This record gives sequence, C-alpha cells and structure tokens, in this order.
Amino acid sequence: MRWKACLRLLAAWALLAAGPAGAGIRALYEGGSSPGGMLVEVADNGDFRAGEPEAANHVLGIAGTVYLVAPGPDGALEVVRIEDLATALDEVLPPVFRALFGQAAANARAARAPRLERVGTRTVAGVSGEVWRVTAGDPPQTREMVFSRAPEMAPVGVAVTRFLESAMLMAAPLVGPMASDMVKEMRSVFALGAPLEAGGMFRLAKAEEAAIAPERLRLPAEPLAPSVLVERLKATRPPTAR
Repeated sequence: MRWKACLRLLAAWALLAAGPAGAGIRALYEGGSSPGGMLVEVADNGDFRAGEPEAANHVLGIAGTVYLVAPGPDGALEVVRIEDLATALDEVLPPVFRALFGQAAANARAARAPRLERVGTRTVAGVSGEVWRVTAGDPPQTREMVFSRAPEMAPVGVAVTRFLESAMLMAAPLVGPMASDMVKEMRSVFALGAPLEAGGMFRLAKAEEAAIAPERLRLPAEPLAPSVLVERLKATRPPTAR
C-alpha cells in the first residue's frame, strides 16, 4: 500500500505548492448622495469595483486602468475608459483633462493647495486612523476628516480616490475646467491615506477580508470609442458652455 502513501504525499505537496488563495478586502461606506452608500471591493491583485451596492452604475479598476460602467440609451451596460473620457473632454472643453492621467499626472498640481492640519487620532468601524482638519474648495471650507495609513487599507483608498475623480470628470460638462482642479485638489487630500470619515460626506461602516468573485471585476462590454464620447459630450453641454 506504499503507493497510496505516495499519492497522499503528492496531494499534500500540490496543496502547499499552490498556496492559500489570496484574499481581497470589502469596505462599505455610509452617507453620500447614494442611499445605499458605497461598496468598495478590492481583489488581492489590486483590481477593484466601487459603487452603490445594488446599482448598475459602478467604477472598475482593472490592471491599472479605470473604467466607468453605466446603462446606455438602450439600457445595455456601456463601458468608458477614463483616459478616453479625459481625451474627449479636451476636445469639447479647454484642454486640461488629459494631463490628469498617464505620466503627466505625476506633475499635476492643484491650483488651490489644500491646507492640512493633523489634530488627533480616531477609530472608525474598528480601523484606527489620523484625524485631519482639511481646508479646501472654492470658496474654502474646513472639514474634519479621518484617514488610515494601514497597509491593508491602502487599496481601498486607491479605489475610493478613483471613484471620486471619475464622478468629478462626469460632472465636467456642467462645471467646466473647474473639474480638473477639483480632481487634483481631492488627490492631494486623499494622499493622506484611505478615508474613514470624510467631513460628514461619507463614513466607513465596515471593512473585512473577503474573496471577490471574478465576475464582479469583468467588463460587460468593450469600451466606447473616444469619437462617440465626443459626440455625446457635445450634445449634453449646456448652451453657455458651447
């Protein structure tokens, strides 16, 4: 029966060689404009999904590229690559958006540098963080915000930042080039860490280790062509922005 013992040893070796499946993280935020809050799911490789838990609209980050997913005119889900949206905005509005992404993003600086003052520590939903007094915006407003520098929360911070900057870009046809400074200013603030409390806007309710199902991180369609985005942006601009 020595061969059975060998088989058992081979099976045990295979399990050890494979190693444990990497776990991701799931974080739920309360507050904000969405009644259901914001659910952030990050896989162990850094890919993420962020959006209202049951909504069709969401943001995906896959292999470093960020995509917006939302129902199109016919109800089917459409995909927009955020770099393509920035390029399309440069065609319709003053060309300031493309520099927000790619290599140029490292040198992008906000026109209004936020004022940041650390004032203490606080634990939110079981996660310890630093309390900061943040003055930003136009006109400037001061909010108390809490950020975590814990390494396990860092991917959540990236996902939240990408989600918020995507929302700001979507608002660009209404607010114009100001959206570019809003993105850069927000990045400066969120460089402090993963947000736990954002000045009454949203607050971490729960963060837990979780295995993220692969289908949650798949594109439902091919990204729209930049030319299609340009035509749509031209059609949706308010008259004063033409």
